[in-house]
Amino acid sequence: MSPKLKAIPLSILLALAGCNDSEEKKRVVINDCEQDSSCETVPNVAPSISIIAPSTELSINAGEALTVSTIAEDADSNIKRVDFYWNGAFITSVISAPYTLENFYVPVNATLGKNTIVAMVVDTQDEVAQATVDIDVTAALKPPTIELVLPTHKTPLVLNESLSLEVLATDQDGSIDRVEYYLDGELIGQSTTAPNYSIDYTLMSFGFKKLTMKAFDNDGQLHQVDTMISVAKTHQTLLIKPSQVYFKSEAPYDEITVFWGDNSENEKGFKVEQKIEGSDTWTNIGQAGENETELTISNFDRTETSYIRVKALRDDLESESSEMLRLVGTNDTLEVYPVIPEISSGKTLSTNKQVYNSEGTLVTRKITYPAFQYQTPNERGQGQATRASSYFSVEVKTLDSELLSSPVYETRPQIRNFLAQNDKRHTGQDKPYQAGRYGVVEGELNSSIHSKHWTNIDASEDVIVRVKLDPTMGAIDISDLEIHPAPIDTVKIDEQTFDVTLPGATDFTRHYRIAVNRKAWAESEQSEYRGSITIESPLFVFINPVHLAPASAPMGQVKEFNDGALVVFGAGVHLPKTEYQFLGEGGAVAGGATGNDKVREIYAPGDAYLQYGFLFKNNSYPIKAWGRAIYSDEMFNVYTEDDKAGDADGYVWSDRARSPWSHLDATEGNPWQITHASNPHMVLDGSYTAEPTVIDGFTNISTTTGILVTNGQSVIKNYKDVGYGGGTYQSGSAKVEYTGNLFVNSGDITQLHKDITMSNNTSYNLYTGASFQLGTDLETEMGITAQVSNHTVLSSDRLNDELLSSQSVFNSQLTAAKLVEHAGGVFENFEFYGQESSIFNIQVWNREEQATDTTSIISDKTFKNFNVRQAPVNAENLIAESDLSLNQQAYIRFIHFDNLVIEGTAINNASDFDSYFNYNEGLLLHTVTLFSMPSMIDESSVVNGYASAPIDQYVAIKADNMSYVQSDESLPASFNPLTANASSDNDGFVVVSAGDDYVALRDFSGRYVQADPNRYGYVHVQLEPSDDISEWAKFIWVDNGDSTFSLFSKATGLYVRLEDSLSTNAPLYAASDEITASESFEFEAHSGEAPVFGKPPISVKLEAEEYARVGDSTGEKADALKPTNGADGGSALGWVGADDWAEFDVNMSDVAYIKIKSLTAGFQNRDLEVSVNGVSLGVIPAKSSGNWGTYVWSEEAKLNAPSGGVISTLRITAPGDGINLDAFDVTFVRYNAQELNFNAGSFDSETGGIKATGGGVNIGFVKNDRSVSYNLNLDASSIDTKATLELVGGSVKAGTVITFLADDVEIGSATTPVAGPQTISTMLSTAGNTGIGTLKIVFTHPTDTGFLLDVSTIKLEYGVVDTIKVVENLVLDSASATEILTAKTDKLDNIKDMASATYNVELKPGDADIKVTMEHVGGGGAAVSFYGILSDDTEEMLGTVNLPGGGGWSDPYLIAEGVLDAVRTEGTYKALRFVFDNNGTYCCNVGSVQLEYEYLP
Repeated sequence: MSPKLKAIPLSILLALAGCNDSEEKKRVVINDCEQDSSCETVPNVAPSISIIAPSTELSINAGEALTVSTIAEDADSNIKRVDFYWNGAFITSVISAPYTLENFYVPVNATLGKNTIVAMVVDTQDEVAQATVDIDVTAALKPPTIELVLPTHKTPLVLNESLSLEVLATDQDGSIDRVEYYLDGELIGQSTTAPNYSIDYTLMSFGFKKLTMKAFDNDGQLHQVDTMISVAKTHQTLLIKPSQVYFKSEAPYDEITVFWGDNSENEKGFKVEQKIEGSDTWTNIGQAGENETELTISNFDRTETSYIRVKALRDDLESESSEMLRLVGTNDTLEVYPVIPEISSGKTLSTNKQVYNSEGTLVTRKITYPAFQYQTPNERGQGQATRASSYFSVEVKTLDSELLSSPVYETRPQIRNFLAQNDKRHTGQDKPYQAGRYGVVEGELNSSIHSKHWTNIDASEDVIVRVKLDPTMGAIDISDLEIHPAPIDTVKIDEQTFDVTLPGATDFTRHYRIAVNRKAWAESEQSEYRGSITIESPLFVFINPVHLAPASAPMGQVKEFNDGALVVFGAGVHLPKTEYQFLGEGGAVAGGATGNDKVREIYAPGDAYLQYGFLFKNNSYPIKAWGRAIYSDEMFNVYTEDDKAGDADGYVWSDRARSPWSHLDATEGNPWQITHASNPHMVLDGSYTAEPTVIDGFTNISTTTGILVTNGQSVIKNYKDVGYGGGTYQSGSAKVEYTGNLFVNSGDITQLHKDITMSNNTSYNLYTGASFQLGTDLETEMGITAQVSNHTVLSSDRLNDELLSSQSVFNSQLTAAKLVEHAGGVFENFEFYGQESSIFNIQVWNREEQATDTTSIISDKTFKNFNVRQAPVNAENLIAESDLSLNQQAYIRFIHFDNLVIEGTAINNASDFDSYFNYNEGLLLHTVTLFSMPSMIDESSVVNGYASAPIDQYVAIKADNMSYVQSDESLPASFNPLTANASSDNDGFVVVSAGDDYVALRDFSGRYVQADPNRYGYVHVQLEPSDDISEWAKFIWVDNGDSTFSLFSKATGLYVRLEDSLSTNAPLYAASDEITASESFEFEAHSGEAPVFGKPPISVKLEAEEYARVGDSTGEKADALKPTNGADGGSALGWVGADDWAEFDVNMSDVAYIKIKSLTAGFQNRDLEVSVNGVSLGVIPAKSSGNWGTYVWSEEAKLNAPSGGVISTLRITAPGDGINLDAFDVTFVRYNAQELNFNAGSFDSETGGIKATGGGVNIGFVKNDRSVSYNLNLDASSIDTKATLELVGGSVKAGTVITFLADDVEIGSATTPVAGPQTISTMLSTAGNTGIGTLKIVFTHPTDTGFLLDVSTIKLEYGVVDTIKVVENLVLDSASATEILTAKTDKLDNIKDMASATYNVELKPGDADIKVTMEHVGGGGAAVSFYGILSDDTEEMLGTVNLPGGGGWSDPYLIAEGVLDAVRTEGTYKALRFVFDNNGTYCCNVGSVQLEYEYLP
């Protein structure tokens, strides 16, 4: 029986399809079919399809739409879909009847001509059928275009006013038929009139409207544009107030230009209004036309502070006012600034930057950073590093005005990496928390974060500053309030508030620091971590001079004026821009910054925050950067280091991901590629000096050096450091004037530069008060003219009771091995606050460096009017550490304390000085003064006693202490001062006339006594002997009428006195304005032989490269010798060839001989020819050093000067190449001209019958081979002697030979050239001889045997070089070696048999005797043998001095004298050794050893 058939759903059919799938043809189930029963199936019938539209005759444009209609059938009723194709490309599928493709747009890029559409039907068994139709495609019609011309966005649209509508309509393949206009969908008009197709329409309603414009072309193509317009109810609505108002009004402030932004569409002009402060009246001061955005007003009066605003105008309508612009007037006396916009907003920015990934590889990532950096980037909840103060608020007023709010800012130590706030690695020198521990530290429960607060106020009159402490910070204890400097008045208002009255500022900023509840902080548990003396969260109040801004800029903007010469910053934060960071000429970095050479002035107001570093390289013009802005280095790195590995401890100062600039130093990337190790925040490197570059009024937040000045001339004023670093350094040839600045640093504020002037500044160090560093690791800095005056030193935040070399207000890191001398500097009118700030730590340090034979000196520092409010906890140090084992001598000298007051006590005597100062023997107390110089006396009031002065007498002078005055050679590095400390008259003085009734005193060495007005009247002898009496060496002899006299110094205008307040050496100073016992002296004839004075030798060093002329064998030639590297980093002359020469202008007279040696390098030993005035004197050696980089000195050569002793030029000529010439040491040994005149008739003997004639004056009867002799006994002449004979009588024969003999040795001759009376002269060879005992003159003639001549007078002119007297007092404890004795400062003791001592003193007695004077006491005596140590360390015996025994060990010293006269093979020794032969007993104690001798230079 057949199964029953029934209909089933298609879904079931699909599910069952293929039930019996082994057949080749697919079948379909038509009745019920269970899984376990048989199924009845029939074959599938394929579908069919035909296209009924379009027809094959269709022609259509590309881009047009068409509809494809089909008839699709399937006998099984199983059609799945119909697919449509265009030229084989699939279009779409249709899945439901009637299977029509609606609105198919022919592709605009279709092939023109035949194209095929295919319709393919697919049934459920994927059987398919298809139909095709070909259509003809023609070119597409292009629609028109339309663009709105009127109204524009600026066209005012007002209710009931006509609206003009215009469009720009075009058609590429035809023409525009018409344009239709619709408003909110309603047709309001149409136009067929080209080209604008305009209509006018009256606006009937207001509000926002939709305007539609349709363009139709001749082909019926359409283009439509919609836009929204706003229709105002009235014109007033459209008058929008101007914005971004700013101005320019430069000195002399008689003109102003106001700028604004135009926001209106219907204005017909603008007006600028002004209101004087305190008035309610606005005055129209100028009008501008439609669409104008600036107005210049001439004859402007800026006397009074006023407000400026701008309004837009239309007929009798005007807009609301712009924001008001405050314009400070010249009469203003108080100004505050708005708070910096967005400082508390938390504003962030983002950019892409290369940062390190976890593998340490640089990858580019997006970083987000705040506009104001966080104190701890990894803990943003800790807030910004700089922010509005969380402690204080401040208001200010004049004595008769209303209170004004002045913003207070707060800065905390900034962390620049992503470590935790309390990470221990942030603490330490050159770390964010510094050595003063300014931050929270993990494990330190009482540690806390330090903060500094400040406000800027401009005030030219006294002001009352009201300070309010936030209640969360506790209440104010008025008795525990510290304000430095002292205010005019302080009044407590309530528990949180107090008023401080402060003086105004006119020329410079005044800086006040307020420490609230200071004692409470010091005793708080929170301060235990930092020490018992601490200042937390100080408030700085800056009272600035009122200033007038030259211009302004809108918030967040920078405006340029005067073709870029004036740049002005607006309020708000400013991120770095190289065009305003790097100012100056030239310079460029490939792909980077270029120097901005247009800017001459930068101004930034008090509400501007510059994330900037600056570098100026202005070489031909000045720059001024000023205002009251804050500029910060927080975006930058601060220490150059590996930003991946960090410093030696692995600490990375600044993470690259923190900001776009966090891997750069503040001035890095400058176009001149200038770098500095200290990473300064601002660098002034321009060389311009005609006018100064000025930095004025900025507030600096930095962690390293604030300002570095390396060149040119600059003025830095009213500048403040408020971060945890700062200060200023100067180097090179820079000259800087500092006024009204607050300098802060964690180390030194500045170095004592050579050319700085500082006045009215304040310094504040975070840690033990370092301010002025005298220097570090330098060789010499002489003639320092630095002047620092009216200076305030605020106490440090922290105290360290173990001072480092870099700590204390005045400190040095100068070392004995490197320093030569650091001299100069005047510090006047200083106020010091607080126990924390150590003041003096001036030392020459022994760093155990191996240099030998050095002398290091800190010298000439004046500290005047120093008021120390509280004695520092640390003692003051004046210490010079010598290293006698290396002969490194160190001294501090000429330190002047002029009115030093400590806690109300004037330090003017040794007792008070010793109670505050630590010092050692390196401090030369006789050069230290504790007094003030009185005013100069009117010289006309001084009674001149010249008539009673012992002119040309050799006198001994005794002071009021009954000691003799001497020029004391025993005091080292002191210029032989006059001291009243001699027990005998060993040293006396010759009193000579100095002209104009002045006297001068000359000591035994021939040097004049002088009073130094630059050293508080210090009296000493000349540094070098001279025949010239200087103004400093002139005195008035005052007869006191009581057998005493006084000396009035012409140089100081004061009397000379005995000054024994500090030094037992009792030095003399010309520093009194009255005559008392200390100014009174006695004199007596000296018991010794008066000295004879001559001309001292003059030594000069001729640097080869400083020649006057150079040349070769052909003559002068500018490029004959070329510069090259010399010794010790200097210059020399190289490329030396045969006969090349260098000539120097020396201009010396009375020269007997020169001693000269050369400093050369190279590969050849040469003999250099020395010529003077074009005449060769001989040669000197030049030694080979074996290379070009090492220079060696030759041995010294002695060359006699030419006759007459005048040397104008000195020339050195090289015989060949192989050497470089660096320098020549030349000593010009000068003679004293001597003249002897005598009558020829005064002979002592004669031969052959010569007789005295003419009353014994002449000689006559002179024939051939007769002679006369004269016993002259003349000293040795250092030059040839000129002999002049006056020949008289008519019998003088021509051709007579006159021969001169000295002690029977011929020394010269002359021949009469003509007959008759005449004067004849000749030179006698006496230079270097031992003298002339007997002068014999022999007369001969080759042919004449009769009478030859008569001689009347004989004159001999010669020159004598003075010996140099040497007095060497051994410094007993400076022995370089000792055996079996002890060398102490005051004696040699424990001297046993064969004890010895060696001293590194240079001796050059030649063959002269050496006088030895020794003080000794006790013991059995000894024979003391003296040895000279030669350059090769061998010795030769000099002689022996016997010390007799006797006396007790505590008895007064005995004096023993002896002469060292042993025969010597050498005359120059580098050291001296003496040995005691005691015969096995104790010899004695030796109190002094003095050696005296004279030698020819």
